[in-house]
Amino acid sequence: MMVEEENYKNYKNNYDNSNNSTYLLVVDKKLWSTFKATASMMGLKLRDAIALALSEFVERHGSTLAQVNVNIVQSEAKENLLQLVIEEEIKEILNEIIRIKKLLSSNPKYQVNHYEKEKMLSLLDDNKRKLISVLKKHPIVNSNLAQEIKIALKNIGDTNGNN
Repeated sequence: MMVEEENYKNYKNNYDNSNNSTYLLVVDKKLWSTFKATASMMGLKLRDAIALALSEFVERHGSTLAQVNVNIVQSEAKENLLQLVIEEEIKEILNEIIRIKKLLSSNPKYQVNHYEKEKMLSLLDDNKRKLISVLKKHPIVNSNLAQEIKIALKNIGDTNGNN
């Protein structure tokens, strides 16, 4: 008996009931690796990611006669929580950028003292790099936050251009 068959039988015995179906299939190795990596990056268990993929496929391509209920509430809650945490982190970075920008433009100390101004500009650049790093890892944000990010980055450019 092959290992896959044995694993399949064990899985089927553990999870098979009237509400579940099991299906053994062969998937291209590259596609499966990419799928697993994407699920992991989203913080999903493979079972939840597969359920989500099936649900989205049926919604997109299924007929109006088919009624399919897939329980992905827990996964959606995790995804929403992760998105909330990411957006809060971005907002904190943006608030720090705005605070530094205000200090640079309103406090005469930074207009006269070149050393202090360079320190603040360096701190501003550090926050810009932090923001870009977070956005590279999590590029999807709500439209209002995206607009705030664009404004903040434009303001940083204006500040650095005034050296």
